[in-house]
Amino acid sequence: MHVEPIRRYGLAIAIVCGSVAVRYLLGSIVTTLPFSACFVAVTLAARYCGPGPTVLAFVTSFLACDYLFMAPRGSVLTFTTVAEGVQVLVSAGIAGILGTLMHSVQASREILAIRESMLQSKTRVLHQLLRVQESEKQSIGHDIHDGVLQYVIGAKMMLDATLDRRGDPAGYGELKTAADSLERAIAEARNLIRGMRTAPLDDLGLRGAIEDLVEQCEIAGTEVGVAFADDIDDIPTELRVVIYRIAQELLANVRKHSGSTVARLSLLRDPEAIELVVEDEGRGFEATTVASSGFGLTGIRERAAMVMGECRVESAAGRGTRVRVRVPLDIDPQAATGHRGAAATRDGTNPDVARSLQRPR
Repeated sequence: MHVEPIRRYGLAIAIVCGSVAVRYLLGSIVTTLPFSACFVAVTLAARYCGPGPTVLAFVTSFLACDYLFMAPRGSVLTFTTVAEGVQVLVSAGIAGILGTLMHSVQASREILAIRESMLQSKTRVLHQLLRVQESEKQSIGHDIHDGVLQYVIGAKMMLDATLDRRGDPAGYGELKTAADSLERAIAEARNLIRGMRTAPLDDLGLRGAIEDLVEQCEIAGTEVGVAFADDIDDIPTELRVVIYRIAQELLANVRKHSGSTVARLSLLRDPEAIELVVEDEGRGFEATTVASSGFGLTGIRERAAMVMGECRVESAAGRGTRVRVRVPLDIDPQAATGHRGAAATRDGTNPDVARSLQRPR
């Protein structure tokens, strides 16, 4: 027999002994209800020990009460009528049922507490993962800017200097093609760095950073109408980063895939959550193709899930697309400010990331 069953059966016996002892000590005061100790023992055993120990508690407490408190004392099964015995059995059964119900309620509460603890642990891990992910993006962006991009820019400058010399050097056409290729590589690298960094978010706040994204979208030829809540920047750092990244991806989808020249973005807030909605009037797609569309919707859903949010997509071929992301505001305050796993600066940014942001660009 395992230790846990032994403990439960031992507790049931202890409950019986305690109940009978109390009834015995109060014998001069409580002259009626000889089986009261039995009812108490059964109720407590059912509450704390489970079904098997409850049966043991009933049998032992019943015999003890009959032996000690029923006349003639010192004998068992001394009921004068069958009805009297049935009454005791029914009463004990009711007590057992009540105790079992209480035991079930307590077990359910414990299960809920365990699930809540697991959910909180998962949330903390996801928040830490999000911080690490953003830190890695910042680091990669700086490495590209300070390493590869500088070599490419240097090569481009040398090619430009060669092309600016008088005369028509051999291979001029090839040099011009190489210079153009390097220029495109520089532009692509800078766009990549811009996508990795959250400098606009750090410098301008969430509203200003999204307005910067909208401006880029409009430069590319898509007019975007915007609507913001007044207190949109007063949210935890993790949420600001998540909303910014999702808005960045959604506006990129509008620009690259929708074929629409008009879009709308709204960022609203209520007491419980912050909601981002991006919709366009483009070509849209069938709902059955969302998972395989390649539009980054899976990544958007996963990013929202990191902060217990949800993402809903409404689209149909030829009828545009509407993406709604809703993220709750009541995330763990300590996780939100980065106190778990790493210290944080006043604005909630990881110190290593804050230092890296101060490096020359």
